[in-house]
This record gives sequence, C-alpha cells and structure tokens, in this order.
Amino acid sequence: MSSIKGSAPLPASTEPYTDQEKSLDGDLSKTSSAEAVELDRNAAVLARRNIPWAVKGWAFFLVITFNLASYWFSSSLGPLKTTLKAELGIDNAQYGVLSSANKLVNTVMPLISGIAMDYYGAEYTSLAASTVILLGALLSGIGASVTSYGLLVAGEVVVGFGTIAIQTAQLKIFSHFFLGTHLGVVYGLENAANRIVVVVAKATAIPITNAAGWTWVIWVPVFFSGFVFLTNVAYVLWERRLPELYRPRTGRQISATEGGGGLRFELYKSWQTVAALPAIFWLITLSQNLTFQNATVQTYVSLQADMVTQTRGAGLLTAGWISAVGQVPVMVIAPLLGLFFDRYGRRMDFVPISAVFFILVFTLMGFTDTNAIALTILQGVGLAINLLPFTISIPLMVPGVEQVGTAEGIFQAFINSGAVIVSTAAGAIQDLTPTGKGTYTNVFYFFCAIKALDFFFGLYYIYFDRYHLNGLLSRSEKSKLVRDEQLAKGEVVERRGRFRDPIKGWTNLGIVAGVAMTVVAWVVYLVYSQGS
Repeated sequence: MSSIKGSAPLPASTEPYTDQEKSLDGDLSKTSSAEAVELDRNAAVLARRNIPWAVKGWAFFLVITFNLASYWFSSSLGPLKTTLKAELGIDNAQYGVLSSANKLVNTVMPLISGIAMDYYGAEYTSLAASTVILLGALLSGIGASVTSYGLLVAGEVVVGFGTIAIQTAQLKIFSHFFLGTHLGVVYGLENAANRIVVVVAKATAIPITNAAGWTWVIWVPVFFSGFVFLTNVAYVLWERRLPELYRPRTGRQISATEGGGGLRFELYKSWQTVAALPAIFWLITLSQNLTFQNATVQTYVSLQADMVTQTRGAGLLTAGWISAVGQVPVMVIAPLLGLFFDRYGRRMDFVPISAVFFILVFTLMGFTDTNAIALTILQGVGLAINLLPFTISIPLMVPGVEQVGTAEGIFQAFINSGAVIVSTAAGAIQDLTPTGKGTYTNVFYFFCAIKALDFFFGLYYIYFDRYHLNGLLSRSEKSKLVRDEQLAKGEVVERRGRFRDPIKGWTNLGIVAGVAMTVVAWVVYLVYSQGS
C-alpha cells in the first residue's frame, strides 16, 4: 500500500538527526527478508489510520474494562496483610506466597497464551481468560469463607491463569486499532483506568472488613469478574460484526489464506517467532527482569500499607487510604505521558527518571520520618512512568502486530517470575529482621540496590537507541508516520542496526534465562509456601 486515499500530504520528517548522522557500530543488516517485513509492517500501520474513530472508540470503551477484576484482586490484599496473618495463622513469607500466587502460573502461561492469541485471536483468548478468572474468584471466595489458606492460594493461582492472558489480549487489541494513531495516549488512559480500580480496592478494603468482615473483600472481585466476562462476550459479538477490513487477522486466518499445517504447524511457527524476536527485545527484557526492576516496584506497592503501619505507626484504615493515594498521580500523569510519547517520542528518557523517584521513596520511607502521604504521592509519580515506556515500545520492536502477543507474553513471564521471587524474598528478609519500626530496613536496602541499577540501565538505553537502533524508540508519532509512509512508498531505505534483527546468541541467552528464572520462582514459592 503506497499511499492513503484522501489523506493530506504528510510534512517532512521532524527527526532531530538523520540516519547518516547515526553511528550504528558498522554492523548493519542487509537481509532483504527483514526489509520486506518492515515494509509490510509500515503499510499495515498506514492502513490502520483509515479505521473510523467510531470503531476505535467502541473498541477502547469495551476493552479498557478487561483488567478490572484482576487489578482489584491484586490490590485489595495489601491493606489486609495484618488481618490475613492473624486470621489465617501465617507468617510474612507465607503472605508473600499468597500475594504472589496469581503470578506463579504466569511464569509460563504468558508465552503459551501469547502463542494461542497470535493463532486464535485476542478476542477468543480474552474470553477464555475471563472465564478462568471468574472460576478462580469463586474458589478464592469459598476459601476465604471457610478460612482455608490452601484453598485461598489455590483460587489465586487459578485467577493467575487468566490474568496475564487478558492483559496481553488487551495490549494486542489496542495495538491493532491504535498503532500509529495515538497508541501512547490509549495506553496511558488504560493505565489510568487500572489505577482508579487500584485506588478504590485499596481504600475500601479496611472499611469493608470493618463493616462486613474480611471475607467480603475477597468476594467483591467475584462480582467484578462476572462483569468482565459479560464485557468480553459483548466485545466478541461486536468485533464479529465489523467489516473484515477492520478486524484483526489471526494466525489461523493467515494459515488458511497462505497455506499451513493447522495448529501444530502454527505452534512450530510460533516457536520460530520467538527465535525471530529482535536482539533489542531480549536486551531490554533481560536487563530489566534479571535485575527484578518491575518486580521490586510491584512488591513495594503490595507491601506499602503494611510498611506505613510498621514504620509510621498508622492504623490499618489510615494505611489503606495512604497507599490508595499513591495511585492518584498515575491517573493524571499516565495519559499525559502517553500523549508526550506520541508527540515527542523519547520513551527511554523516562527510565532513569523513574529509578530516581523510587530510590528517593525507598530511602525516605525506610530511613526517615518523612510524611507518608508526601512519599506516597512521590511514589505515584515514579509508578506512572515505571512500565509505560517499555509497554509502548514492544509493538515498535517486534516485526509486526501479529507477534505482539508472543513478545508481550515473554516479557510478562519474566516480570511474574521476578515478582514471585522478590515478593517471597522480601517476606523472608522481613522474618529474619527484628520486629518493630525497623522491620523493613533490610528490605529497603535490597530495593534501593536494585533500582540503582535501573538508573544506569536507563542511560544506556538512551545511548543504545540513538547509536544502535536508528532512533527507533525515540521517534514521535508524527515522525514515525512520516517515515512509515516514505518506507512504504520506497522513497527511503532505512539503514538497520543489527540489534533490530535476531541475533542467535541473544535469543539463546533469553530462552535459557527465562527457563532459569521460572525454575527459581517455583522452587522459592514451593519452599516458602510451607512457612519460613
């Protein structure tokens, strides 16, 4: 597709530097297959600009609700830590097992669900995931009602089977409708909507406990799970009525059109898709997750209410409200940050900024008496910019939207392996530390050391993008559209840095590291589920 019918001429590129001005380390890919994939991808992005906003609006309205139940689940347990330890007779490490239970299966499930999603389609995968979440929610509610720690953990594990699948489906659907047209804003709004759920879940956990008992905090997500399931059904029915031109193409449809050997053959091709992921994807995935960057943030947020109680002497109700306040900046900043990415690019510039915010928060929370509300707001700023640059960058790094499910699945599998390890390790560290105001001191040392690495990683990403990726992650939406149209027309030929294509050594390292992290996560989980 060489041009867009009826579209206005696009302005000249506004890139701050040209390809010729870049130093790409002298090792450039000249494979025609990679360039052909890039041209097809650019033409597809341009074609999506013709999807009417009425269609995109309905897709956004329906799909943005998909994470409602899973975020409520993960957020409501934090303020209940003290209550759950007393009611269930568990220690800190076992609470860490409970709070990370829905992440355990997602050390392996994201890749499986991502492959299934690329073949069967995000809409059917999300429908299956919402069904599983509803069943897990019912099991958790029953476990809470009979005060069974094992049954409660089992329910959370079942919920985990669907949680990441539905999140990845959401990313894939948004990428189809909005890649090249305000994708950053859409992700920002989605992030803000999730934080609204987190605020309400955290703020109401203790009031619900005081009014009706802690078991009702576990039962509330059951009703939300039912709502998400109905929303999924509505989306599937709506998408099936769209003109074929507007619907995402599945691997099964491509196989039927272009030839293939059914699901077994497509699974083999999916493993080939893993091998075809570019080296930059593995570089970022490994550097972020082997050092537990996002896992540390997730663990801190889940423990924040108890940290406020232990270090500031606040009551459970106050601590729950304070931890909820930390989500408010995300609601405002995330959409604005997405708009900034669309308009100006510079996605990796915010990685070291986020690291500085969290180092400051960990230091002040753990070693000073700084007001907890002020620290929570500061933490909210860091949280708003923590994962968004990477989430938005994945569709830019992979060969096409058809591979987003697999790539996001791998990235989430790494994150969840790290979350299980860090959450359980933080509980074990706390159990080995004297109780009282300093019970989290060693945990904060651990967190600060991890986020200090992220500051230097961020600086390296900025350098690497400029000099080895041809500015791929720095382009604004406007500049990207200009380049896409020029490439689709054949007006320019982009020089490709070798890290934008697969490198066997990086692929092998990524696979080995992923297997190792999964094994460690399961061993740590199973050991500490018996108590420390």
